[in-house]
Amino acid sequence: MTDSMDLKEIDRQEKIQAEILHSFHQTLKNEEFQIYFQPKVSPASGKISSAEVLVRWLHGGKMRWSPAVYIPLFEQNGFVISLDYYVYEKTFRWLQEFSRQLPADFHISLNVSPLHFEEPDILP
Repeated sequence: MTDSMDLKEIDRQEKIQAEILHSFHQTLKNEEFQIYFQPKVSPASGKISSAEVLVRWLHGGKMRWSPAVYIPLFEQNGFVISLDYYVYEKTFRWLQEFSRQLPADFHISLNVSPLHFEEPDILP
């Protein structure tokens, strides 16, 4: 009975992965990936000194998949590069719009997939 349950779980996970991969390009096109800023507080001043950009997959206003599910999958097949560029573009647009409201020494952290370093044009 355990083997049957294990096979059902494997089958379920494979179907989820196939659905995630199949819907990736349409999700980008529909802009269902949303960026969020996780603030970092300076212990000395108690003020927000920087923020890390996070990405969440929303569908119908609700989180569709956890990043713990889709990011490793995108790392495996290379989709993470397109997702990263999407996140960078959204972040830079946000910075253009709100940069005058941010402190001069405010910093933004963006995640960079190791796959980017395999691209020939990424490094000078």
